[in-house]
Amino acid sequence: MTSNNNSKYFVLKKDGIACKTDIGLYYSQEYSKNIISPIFSIYGSVQQVRALFSLFSMGHELSLVNNDGESVVNLRRDRDILRFKGYSIGYGKQHGMVWNEQSTDKKVIYWFTPEEKQAALYTALQRRKIPIAKDWIPWIENLLEKEEYLIPLEGWGGIQGCLLDLYGDADDRMCDLICEKLKDK
Repeated sequence: MTSNNNSKYFVLKKDGIACKTDIGLYYSQEYSKNIISPIFSIYGSVQQVRALFSLFSMGHELSLVNNDGESVVNLRRDRDILRFKGYSIGYGKQHGMVWNEQSTDKKVIYWFTPEEKQAALYTALQRRKIPIAKDWIPWIENLLEKEEYLIPLEGWGGIQGCLLDLYGDADDRMCDLICEKLKDK
């Protein structure tokens, strides 16, 4: 499933509890059929939103269902620290954002438009050990995807994103790779 799906809302459900969802990002691990969700939003009654978050935080899989009632994917949490922020939107309804703190802070870059994509990638890469020019971003993006430092995320609701491993020695290896390829360019 990709984020350019025409459906406006999906539903996340588990054991009779269901909440609408309008945006979300996830990645799939090749060695597993489990889908890890770094960020998504949910809407429903206060009890539904809290119950769904509680089930998700305890490790239960949530089913993402489209408007036709077909299950699209099953989401499960990563072992990172899970965060939730709920907002009352009146009439007994609540909006909640769920995210993996470690993934969002360290590896997930997200955007809504192609212009935001370039800016988001530039912001993430400019704090590295080598200086980066804005006009290099498309070239660096292709290089990092090819070398699997940049992993595209799937999603729904118009949000798009990628995982970028910038910490530890992955940062050093990535910077060395960019410098090496710049010499050849």
